[in-house]
Amino acid sequence: IDRNQDKSYLDVKLDITFHGLPCALLSLNLVDAKKANVMHVTHGIYKTRLASGTGEQIGRRIRDGLRTVADSSGDLSTALTFEQHEKAQTHASAKQRCGSCYYAHVDEDDCCMECDDVKQAFKERDWKTPTAYVVEQCEDDEFTAHPPVEGEYCRLEADLYVRRVNSQIQMGVNHFLRHHLVPPETLARVRAGDLNFSHTINSLSFGPKFPGLIDVLPSFP
Repeated sequence: IDRNQDKSYLDVKLDITFHGLPCALLSLNLVDAKKANVMHVTHGIYKTRLASGTGEQIGRRIRDGLRTVADSSGDLSTALTFEQHEKAQTHASAKQRCGSCYYAHVDEDDCCMECDDVKQAFKERDWKTPTAYVVEQCEDDEFTAHPPVEGEYCRLEADLYVRRVNSQIQMGVNHFLRHHLVPPETLARVRAGDLNFSHTINSLSFGPKFPGLIDVLPSFP
């Protein structure tokens, strides 16, 4: 038994408010030095839609998984111009992410592509459908009840348990952006090149808390 096994993993917690981006535009991924997806990442990712001016929450929080992010100018242009559709797959790969099953499957990299897939996975575990949040695959109904609003912005919270490897956290536009969830005025502005990633780091930590720890990053714009 490797008694130091836990030391090969790291807890990463972040809470960042993006003042110029709606949640529908924003995704998070973890890639290694060769730009391949880091696999077997235990994660909890939540996005909260916030109203312009008041900062009030719009609808329920959206629980997301790790998603492929547009990481080049050409990839970004394609994502903003054409609504691409993900190919059905059963397992994420080093090149392509997929919809999470949110712990309902033992393997964190298994795919639940559609809303019904998530519901079935929860049913098989005898789990109730959550009411405090909606999973990303089922977010259409939430956006129908609370339509996209010009000026809305996003709070992104993530808790990642990852292997200690040379890697980077990517936060950007989803490669498979769903255009109808983005306010039309915002989508037109972003297509014209106005992509505003201004943000406030509410909290950011690596590893466990301990007595005397001084957080130097919280509330850093």
